[in-house]
Amino acid sequence: MQYDNCVDYAEFIKIIFSEVEEASARGHKRMSLNVKGDIMIQRNVANGQRYEELLGKISDHVKSQDQSLLRIFEIFCKATGFIEFDQFKKILSLLEFKIAEPDFKFLCSYADENAQGNLHAYDLVDQINFAQ
Repeated sequence: MQYDNCVDYAEFIKIIFSEVEEASARGHKRMSLNVKGDIMIQRNVANGQRYEELLGKISDHVKSQDQSLLRIFEIFCKATGFIEFDQFKKILSLLEFKIAEPDFKFLCSYADENAQGNLHAYDLVDQINFAQ
């Protein structure tokens, strides 16, 4: 894929996921088990778009409520910078954001890049804030 060294967020996502998809086509699969035994979601364009769509819905909801997502996450992550899946679910509940259980599991599995069963709070806040 060609790019001009000056990309916006949407272009960046397309470039990254096209490279991952190309690697998958060559047989380099990124599917594993996380520490809780859940199957990790394969990184591909379709899953990337679904992930972005879910983040966009959360972002729109948070913006409509005029809430500080960063402050809410800071309360939960304390000094570690990480939150557990159940803490993320609690945050969404506090924000009155309704999400189906399969979507929530997908979101957590996709965001848990290191397969440790937790989410990096600040990265997730940035992803939500910049989601389109």
